[in-house]
Amino acid sequence: MAAENSTANLNGLFKYHEYLWGDLICGTKGQLQVIGIGVGLAFPGEIGGPQKKLNTVDPRGFKCVVKHARGEADGLFEAWITFPEREQLFGFSDWEPFAPGVQRKAMYWTDDFLGSADDLVSAGLVPAGFFPGLPGMRKTRVIILPDDSLFTGSPTANYGRRPGTKRVEKASGGKYHVEIRIPHDLGELRAEECRRRDAQWAAKIMALPRPPRVDGPLRATRNQEATASRSALRLVWSKPSFAPGFNSLPPGPFAR
Repeated sequence: MAAENSTANLNGLFKYHEYLWGDLICGTKGQLQVIGIGVGLAFPGEIGGPQKKLNTVDPRGFKCVVKHARGEADGLFEAWITFPEREQLFGFSDWEPFAPGVQRKAMYWTDDFLGSADDLVSAGLVPAGFFPGLPGMRKTRVIILPDDSLFTGSPTANYGRRPGTKRVEKASGGKYHVEIRIPHDLGELRAEECRRRDAQWAAKIMALPRPPRVDGPLRATRNQEATASRSALRLVWSKPSFAPGFNSLPPGPFAR
């Protein structure tokens, strides 16, 4: 996991997470616009706005993607801001040529392939006719067991982690994405290599200077409100002035 520095509780809604790769800011449209994100723009789901995400830039000039906040109350948005040259790599390579028309990428527990149906069949990766949407196949995903038989259980069932199990799904451009499960010991080696690379990446990023935060206006407002609150608190708990007309006489010879 990437290191995180989180600031929350500006009216209980605004949250500012500082990750190694950049900032993740959650708040209302008004709060985000106060700090300079999406000023004058329609947010996702609004009339004239994008349906799912708004691509813009933050006040520092960094690319920013605004989406509906996941798992939060309605009306909250997330601004994802990735700093340049801090992107974290996932997997162990980019797509590389594997066979004519087919690319391969090594992932944590799978070898992934991308290509057209004909090219994947020619490369010996998927039997002919075993693609989503074809007659007798499921519409979005086909599971092929190591013996090249079809998995016919529920689409949500756990079909096991046996090496050689294939998952075939539709991809863009008329291509298909194939995931082939690798042996457990090879997966463990890849996972260890991933942890080593993550540690190296984190150390490199931690040594870089971090851009200043963009929530200065809201932080200033919060500080002003806190100062006013402390002043009011001191006023409430200050020692009351002596007012003879409102104090009882002490017991003794003066009491009536």
